[in-house]
Amino acid sequence: MTEYLDVTATTTPTSGQTITLYNSTFGAGSTNGTYPGGISRDRIARVVVTFYSVSHAAASGGLKIYGSSNGGSNWDQIEAGTDVPASSAGTTQSEDFDVVPYRDVKIEYTASANSYTTWRVGVKLVQGDRVVGS
Repeated sequence: MTEYLDVTATTTPTSGQTITLYNSTFGAGSTNGTYPGGISRDRIARVVVTFYSVSHAAASGGLKIYGSSNGGSNWDQIEAGTDVPASSAGTTQSEDFDVVPYRDVKIEYTASANSYTTWRVGVKLVQGDRVVGS
C-alpha cells in the first residue's frame, strides 16, 4: 500500500527568484525522520510536484530536484531542469521524480522575469518500497 503526505508550497516567487519548494532536511512536520501519519523519511520513493495554477512560466529549466545522502551537506542534481509553462484554465502539470536512493530531497523553482499573480503549487511525498533499479 502506498502512502503519501501533501506539502503545500506557499511562497510565491518574485521576478527571477529561486525558491525552495521542499527540503527534507527542514522537516515539513518531521520529528526524528517521521512525518505525520507515520510516513518515514527513509521510505520516500517518489516526489510529485503539481502546478495547479501558475500565472507565468518558470525560467528555462526552472524546476530542479536534488538528492543528498549526507543530510544536505552536498546536493546532487537528480535530473536535468524541467520547463514549467504557465497554467491554462482547467489544466495542471505534474512532475514525478524517483528519489531512490537519496535519503534527503530538495526541490527548487526559478521564476521567470515576470511578477506572479497566481501561485498554487503542491508537493506530494510518496512512500513506497525503496528498491534501487534491477
